[in-house]
Amino acid sequence: PSSDFERLETLSSEETVFFVRGAQAVVHALLVALVLAWSDFTRTRLALFDGRSALWAGLASAAMLARHPLRSLAPGAGLFLFEVAVVTLLGWLAHRIEARIGGVGEVAVLLVLGQLVLAWRIVLRGARYHAAVAVTHALARPPAKPDPWRFGLLPPR
Repeated sequence: PSSDFERLETLSSEETVFFVRGAQAVVHALLVALVLAWSDFTRTRLALFDGRSALWAGLASAAMLARHPLRSLAPGAGLFLFEVAVVTLLGWLAHRIEARIGGVGEVAVLLVLGQLVLAWRIVLRGARYHAAVAVTHALARPPAKPDPWRFGLLPPR
């Protein structure tokens, strides 16, 4: 039936099914990336403002992402695109080497390329944290802390 959207078998062409599945995959990937960015901002907010409540830091980070979506997500998106470009290039290079494996030398080169990709991802993970700290520092206000000497007997000197 034309109103059955739960099953892909009712669609008229395979191209439509392919497009729907691709759109679902893109939406899923974007939502996962948003959750990962939110978790980075939550961790950096906890560390930057010496927070004790992960729940409060998560809510504040979600509010920051809602108030400033472009300013907060743009550095991470740029780093992600850079990471994809480098990993794709190294993957293409590894595929070219793998197509003509003839000895131990090519296997050693593949091992080195794999280690380079892992090292690259670790460096970019640190860069993502650095970007999250910079964005959190620029956009988030530290929580107000009460003055402990407001009702004390002696003011601080």
